[in-house]
Amino acid sequence: MTKYSASYRCPHKNLHACDLSDVGQPRIEQAFIEYAQKVADFEENEIQLEEQKQQKDKSQELIQIYHEKLNQLKLREKEILDLYIDGSIDFGRYREIKERIDKDKEEIHLELEKLSIPENDSKPEFSKEDFTLAFKENWEHLTNIEKRQFLMKFVKRIHFTSQKVENKRFNIITVNNVELA
Repeated sequence: MTKYSASYRCPHKNLHACDLSDVGQPRIEQAFIEYAQKVADFEENEIQLEEQKQQKDKSQELIQIYHEKLNQLKLREKEILDLYIDGSIDFGRYREIKERIDKDKEEIHLELEKLSIPENDSKPEFSKEDFTLAFKENWEHLTNIEKRQFLMKFVKRIHFTSQKVENKRFNIITVNNVELA
């Protein structure tokens, strides 16, 4: 009997801003367990400062990529307008391409809004230490459904990276940050 598991994909892959492959749930879970142990072993402030720096750097990279894509779309829009004015394409084709460009620009603007929203500096009701303690005590005893409920209740988002390794079938998965709900 074949066992199936969920997989996860970067939301930026659809906009071609990320080239990582999908990652299976067991590999994410293992990386998550390693992250929880790391949080328990180090002071929270040191980890948070490093995570915030990494997240800020990643956000800056994505913002730059999105701005470059916006510039490319604006140039493409100008080229299509010039072709229409010259009579090289008809109005129907111009309108079709323009609508596609506008849709892509709107998606990029939405992603830029998500990236530029300032994070709340207020402390959550429970700390990462509380989360880690509950995690260590209970994770191995939970079913997959209970694990999902646990994560949905306490975790807003898990940031992870997948690094390609030459001559290996699978990438190395590392959890960078866990945003608590």
